[in-house]
Amino acid sequence: MIAKAMEWIRENTKPVLMEADGAQWSNRKLDRVESIQTLDMVNFYTLTSLVDYLRSEVDVPNDFVKHLFVNVVSPESIAVYSEANKDNHYKRTQIAKVSAMLPVVKVGTWVDQTEFCIMMRANFIDNGPIGENGTSDTDRDALIGVASNIISGTIAQYEDTGISQKATLKTGIQEAEDKILPEKVILRPYRTFMEVDQPKSEFIFRAQDSKYGEIQLSLHEADGGAWKLDAMASVKQYLQERFTDVEYITITA
Repeated sequence: MIAKAMEWIRENTKPVLMEADGAQWSNRKLDRVESIQTLDMVNFYTLTSLVDYLRSEVDVPNDFVKHLFVNVVSPESIAVYSEANKDNHYKRTQIAKVSAMLPVVKVGTWVDQTEFCIMMRANFIDNGPIGENGTSDTDRDALIGVASNIISGTIAQYEDTGISQKATLKTGIQEAEDKILPEKVILRPYRTFMEVDQPKSEFIFRAQDSKYGEIQLSLHEADGGAWKLDAMASVKQYLQERFTDVEYITITA
């Protein structure tokens, strides 16, 4: 009895094909069964590791992935995709992701005097003296000197024009001098992969006295984010130089 019922169900649930207006129709919705080939995505944190992986050819190219697109998504992120090929039903696979491990650079945030100076020394590059005049490539050390010597309670005494500020700076053990604080500074923070040069850009430096009588300092980007394009171009160039002999890799940024 049960066997006959199951047989009836099978026979009456089969899709029925019929023809109308010169085309074939079905009384059931049919889905195409596709065999999609994929690779598990791997994660990297340096450009070197990505280069070593791709040049090893352990996973790619293979029977269904014959070309790769390496896309520099941002200064700190890269995505690697397969091509959308016919043999794999035009499905694209993300094969790898690279994320830069970067320190926290507080931009647009007020921090106290000590934290600011530590951040400047730890997370910003000073290229040292260059040229015959001994000038530096960045204003890092000069800014640290100013930031560490501002005397609390003096900033609010002077007018902030929105362009420049004045404060009292310690110049010796018992000496102090009123000085205009730097308006714009050139700095080179760690903002992209360590294998490439960190882009330098302009920042606005501001200072204020908090309601608790402490000095607060901040940096604000002043280049409209142009440094991101410079960083991405540097990462793209780095990768292109290491795959000049590889035809199945296309690098974009």
